[in-house]
Amino acid sequence: MSKRYLVLALVALVSFGLGFGLNELVRTKRSNHNAVGPVKVEKRQSGFKFINPILECQSLQNVEPPTIIKLKADLNALVDQVKKDGKATQISVYFRDLNNGPIIGIDQEAAYAPASLLKVPILIAVFKEDETNPGFLQKKFKYDHVTDPTMQANIVDSVSMKLGNSYSMLDLVERMIIHSDNEAKGLIVENIPEANLVQVHKELGIVVPGVRGVSDFMTVRDYSTFFRILYNGTYLTHEHSELALEILSKTTFNKGIKAGIDDPLALVAHKFGERGLPEINQMQLHDCGIVYCNGHTYLLSVMTKGKDFDQLAKVIAQISKLVFDRVGR
Repeated sequence: MSKRYLVLALVALVSFGLGFGLNELVRTKRSNHNAVGPVKVEKRQSGFKFINPILECQSLQNVEPPTIIKLKADLNALVDQVKKDGKATQISVYFRDLNNGPIIGIDQEAAYAPASLLKVPILIAVFKEDETNPGFLQKKFKYDHVTDPTMQANIVDSVSMKLGNSYSMLDLVERMIIHSDNEAKGLIVENIPEANLVQVHKELGIVVPGVRGVSDFMTVRDYSTFFRILYNGTYLTHEHSELALEILSKTTFNKGIKAGIDDPLALVAHKFGERGLPEINQMQLHDCGIVYCNGHTYLLSVMTKGKDFDQLAKVIAQISKLVFDRVGR
């Protein structure tokens, strides 16, 4: 395995453990199928558009509001029906009301291949580097070779990089997130100081266990940690957290979570990931992020497995619409 692929794995594993290392909220033990977490009262710092920095958090009694009880029941019914109809073979959902609200998890311990979802932890690592090395985002890098000729995306954006051109690190980050550009990701990984990536592990007290040999290793609950960290402003500076979510709100993929939201004023800061495994006739499609609408803010992550990307996208859109209709209007 090449040094650069090891670096990419390190970035993923760093961010995979961020929620645990930071211990930003006490997490209660939940069942494997679905769960609703305790109600929390939080004091937060205002004045930002995308983030809501947490100042103090206090857990109260485990109360399930009627709307959440109904939402949990309807989500379970929808997931069961979709699988019965053969539109997906596995579905995991993680919902969290970010306005002092509860949590709903459905099959939240199931493992998936995160694929392009790992571009979010790379984004976090780049912004962390800019905090210690001011001006890193403005530094330019020449794109003079294909960084990963073996990478074949199934969902492709029309915007692409041109060989011979130079791009700032911020431009590369925007291309990697907004257009899910794998070549931009590759050029970023080639130019992140490896020593600084290791230092992130040390700062968070995380031991690097080595590169995982399986593709399915991330759960929907654990992936949601990345967005909670950005929203809470607990790892990056508030300015970098705000910029990261602003970039994520410009993602061009609109067939998942965004397709289920019919409010033109709503914003969705999100990232999708897809993986085709033809050898076992399996497709995986995920969409995870934060929805801002009508004064409501909630986190929604959906990971799916099935045999058709279009069908899986429609399943994610159905789940998103159900959640939006219950808590977003």
